[in-house]
Amino acid sequence: MHALNHRLRKIFAPQRADGPFWVIWILGLCPAVAIWSIFFTDHLSQVNWWIVAASYYFMAMGVSMGFHRYFSHSSFQTGRVFQFILGLAGTLSGQTGPLSWSLEHDIHHRNCETEVDPHSTNVSFLHAHILWLWNGQARHSELEKSKWFKYPELVFLEAAAPVIFYAFGVTIWVAFGTSAMVWYWLLPSALSFHATMMINSVGHGHGFFPYKDMYQPDACRATNIPWGWPFILGDNWHCNHHAYPTAAFHGWKWWEIDPNRYVLTVLHWVGVVKRPLSPNQKILERNAASRSTMPPQLSLAAPNFWKEQEEATVAPEAAE
Repeated sequence: MHALNHRLRKIFAPQRADGPFWVIWILGLCPAVAIWSIFFTDHLSQVNWWIVAASYYFMAMGVSMGFHRYFSHSSFQTGRVFQFILGLAGTLSGQTGPLSWSLEHDIHHRNCETEVDPHSTNVSFLHAHILWLWNGQARHSELEKSKWFKYPELVFLEAAAPVIFYAFGVTIWVAFGTSAMVWYWLLPSALSFHATMMINSVGHGHGFFPYKDMYQPDACRATNIPWGWPFILGDNWHCNHHAYPTAAFHGWKWWEIDPNRYVLTVLHWVGVVKRPLSPNQKILERNAASRSTMPPQLSLAAPNFWKEQEEATVAPEAAE
């Protein structure tokens, strides 16, 4: 099984996950979407907004429920069929594959707002939102350490993520035309991308701070942003999440609306998911009692910082 997965990576993937590829997609195609939608596509009244919404929420839930809560934190259990559906939905959003996304997210949690954090707001707000992608994603040696590497279908999604993403768009274009491609693929994927990135930027330093981070209590500036639930689907309770990352539900109070929680509850009732994890209340009480003020924003924007990080990571491989 391991040999098969290694061959899949060898066939499909470049030497390193291509960070600039995703940045080019966001910075290049997103403005094109806006221009095209204004001048060259059907009138807004002719757009089926139900399809736009369904496409957006399918992609967004693939990232928030799939890439985030399941693949990154294992906050619930499920079978391989629904596991693949979650991985496919996230991949169709254009945010790489489940292995690299979850590994990058794990690095963020364990090193939040430190020099190792890939998208720290201490560098800048814009860096946390999008510019961090220029630094690339996890290397293959790291991906092979993922517990998901034993599943060939997930390795395929990871390795062929750009192909799958663009093939989805081309399929819509061939079957339904340019307008359908713009409104039902480009626009939802662009929106879901920025909704996810908003957690990295707005969700670190701009909102409420009821708890301390589990791993970096004196550095992490994760916050709750109550107004974000309609499009971030409950991941907007980001301070809650950093206080207890493995919890399947991020909204803990009755007024903390968490759409993913409601969907997972129904899926649990019908047996699709099992053992959704809940936070330990005693740990949360101690956490809240120890909270004082939000950690200050530090400066990590040294001119050679990212170059030094790159050299420090590449050097051991080069030595071999």
